[in-house]
Amino acid sequence: MRQGFVLIFIIMLVSACADNKASDIKEKNEVIELYNHQKYGEASKICRQMLLKNERDIFANEMLGMIESNLENYSKAQKYLKTAIKVNPKNYENYLLLGITYFHLKDYTRSEKLFLETIELNKKDYRVFFNLGQLQATIGQTGQSIVNYSKAIKLNDSLPSLYMSRAASFEETKAHQLAIDDYTKTIRLNPKHAIAYFLRGYIYLDIGKKNKACQDLNTARKLGEQIPKSLKSVCKD
Repeated sequence: MRQGFVLIFIIMLVSACADNKASDIKEKNEVIELYNHQKYGEASKICRQMLLKNERDIFANEMLGMIESNLENYSKAQKYLKTAIKVNPKNYENYLLLGITYFHLKDYTRSEKLFLETIELNKKDYRVFFNLGQLQATIGQTGQSIVNYSKAIKLNDSLPSLYMSRAASFEETKAHQLAIDDYTKTIRLNPKHAIAYFLRGYIYLDIGKKNKACQDLNTARKLGEQIPKSLKSVCKD
């Protein structure tokens, strides 16, 4: 039972602001504020005006790349992100986001290539390994996905989503106890994580530990998770 693909978008703090005059910095701060409040239309309008002055404006291209990605206009996002990479090839986050757009367009070969390029630029950002792991899980490279999820967790061990994703890959390989361990770690980080209780309970049921399974499924139900009738009937017996 694989979890859905989870993407992590974090606003990029663009170093280009440091060299601009005060009026430019104010304008860019306004764009960031609009972006953070998901007012993408207004933010996009300002960025397009910036491009009329300078089509290679790195800030405008990066922001439009993120905006179009969030709006799921992935082909449009690629145009801006590619320009941003040409202007500033050292910003690894642009490679990461471009790789994510290719993933959504199901061009997995290009997506993987960009994630690997991202790692060459920065080996200390957990998001890079997490997204590569998600890609590999999607294309059936389950073992390799576990390797990269583990690298992401080593860099950031406080996010439930990382353990949830690795647990799903452990499930795919029938490593039941390892999957249970990761769901347990998720629950320790977030005791109200209904899906983690449900999935751990499902595994317990699969390996014949009915009492533990029903305890988890009952907790998941109390936390708001919908439990299939077939599982409810098992716990009533």
